[in-house]
Amino acid sequence: MNDFLTKNDEHQTLPVLYEEDFMEKAFKAMIRPEVMKNYRESFFERIQDRLRIVTLKKDTVMPTQGVIEALGPKCVDTILEELDFPYEYSHQNPFPTNTGATPEMLYQSFTGIFNKVANFL
Repeated sequence: MNDFLTKNDEHQTLPVLYEEDFMEKAFKAMIRPEVMKNYRESFFERIQDRLRIVTLKKDTVMPTQGVIEALGPKCVDTILEELDFPYEYSHQNPFPTNTGATPEMLYQSFTGIFNKVANFL
């Protein structure tokens, strides 16, 4: 699963392709909570006034707990909001039309999220 991680003096490290490449560092920092933790958490702390995150309670692809671990404790309360819809949904299909949810429920859930986005911008 994490084959690209290697052991180095009891610390897990990632191979380096380009020493100062921001995108490479950003990708690596998001792989596992214990890898590049200080780098990742300080990044989110610096940009927390420009960032809002919405998670879904039943999301198993990007669960709220994983997002909390990625952000770190200093900015979770200011930028993260967990939502839960009153119908069955998934990460891949948050607004399903085939699960018994009424069109009104779907519309309310959809506009609720995107109104938050628009208001933040």
